[in-house]
Amino acid sequence: MTSSHWRRGGGGPVAKIAPNPENLRDDAAEKVDKREEMRNSLEQVGQIQAIVVATRAAYLEVRPQYADVLGPDIEYVILAGERRWLGHVDLGWETIRGEIQDDFLPKMDDVFLHENTGRADLNYFQEAEGYRRLVESGFSLTEIAERNGKSKSYISKRLGILKLPQDAKELVLAGDLPIESAYNLVTALGTQVDLVLPAWKRMKDQSLSAKEAATATLTELSHPVISSTPPTSDTPVSPDPASSVDPVTSSESSAPAEESRANDSAEPPETPSVSRDVEGSSPTSTAAALDSEAAREVPASPASQESEEQRRAAATTARQLVCQERVREYSAEPDSAEATQICVAMIQNAPSGAVSLAHKWLVEAGHVSDSTSPKRYAHWAATDAATPLEVARLAYAVALGAGELRAADQRRAGDASLKAHLQHLMSAGYEPLADWEIALLKG
Repeated sequence: MTSSHWRRGGGGPVAKIAPNPENLRDDAAEKVDKREEMRNSLEQVGQIQAIVVATRAAYLEVRPQYADVLGPDIEYVILAGERRWLGHVDLGWETIRGEIQDDFLPKMDDVFLHENTGRADLNYFQEAEGYRRLVESGFSLTEIAERNGKSKSYISKRLGILKLPQDAKELVLAGDLPIESAYNLVTALGTQVDLVLPAWKRMKDQSLSAKEAATATLTELSHPVISSTPPTSDTPVSPDPASSVDPVTSSESSAPAEESRANDSAEPPETPSVSRDVEGSSPTSTAAALDSEAAREVPASPASQESEEQRRAAATTARQLVCQERVREYSAEPDSAEATQICVAMIQNAPSGAVSLAHKWLVEAGHVSDSTSPKRYAHWAATDAATPLEVARLAYAVALGAGELRAADQRRAGDASLKAHLQHLMSAGYEPLADWEIALLKG
């Protein structure tokens, strides 16, 4: 059947038409409910809108890689109207009304986006793929935004979610991972988007923002869980589970924190009461306590590492071993009620990621139960249920946690507070391993 037959209104041959191999809506043929709706519509009122096709020759001129996919009997390729064509196939109709528009081929993706984004036909990733193709065709984000009635930020965020791993994409499509949270996690994780799911779990379980969850996840990646035997000579001081204010157990749950929360970048205020050296400890004693474990987990020198990435991981493990021991041995009580209040304020304003690290060290040290809910610490510290020593120890652990969060953020390589954190750990026997540590301390 010729092109002139289409123009005379006789319709085109259904059997010689093929769907576009680059159709963004690649699930159109599998949506049973949509196909049934289209069949019912065609039977009841007929075909209202013509499909748009390109001739095989014109299509292959711009997409030659699909010659084998189309097959020798195909004469036309659909540019718009695949569901209408599928309806005709399902009903066994031999012809379909359409228009041949070879001149649409250079802007094929643009045409398709215009046809589908106004309806609920494209999912997040199909829409994003359409924008990506337009970028590859030479359109700027501003041009794409204007042509599709969207903001430039909207287009940028859609392009960003294409980096998600497949399992995370499935969660988004299932509605279990909000699209905004997915984008923010991708942004916060940088090149390590494979960690989106563990970061999302942390974000939900600990009510963290995406940035906090990503930072804590990246920190934990380079810091395997450290096992150590809790001290047996003294009974650990821990909050009483039966007390009226109990940080140990909590049935409370909450949604992840707002992405724009103010304490995403907040840092706990410094106080002499919690930054002082641990009483009764020394660099020698702390280093000795780490000898057996550090020897297994941390190489002796930077020269023994194959890359800066490995040295970073080894340095993180070594630093946090020191942090854990410092928290275990902490015994300096605040010297005044005012100092205690400063510690409480520090805990209440600390980033959630720092509190999570502090919690891990406190559990390892035997100071709290592993069933402790970190979300309750701020409230517990402000009540009479916590002793001044417990408050100071928690504030000290949180301060170390905040330091480790800064160390995990490579954008803060020249941070003076990070340098102070390293120097504090060095007073307990830590020896810098990573290149960035050495450079910072020399600066």
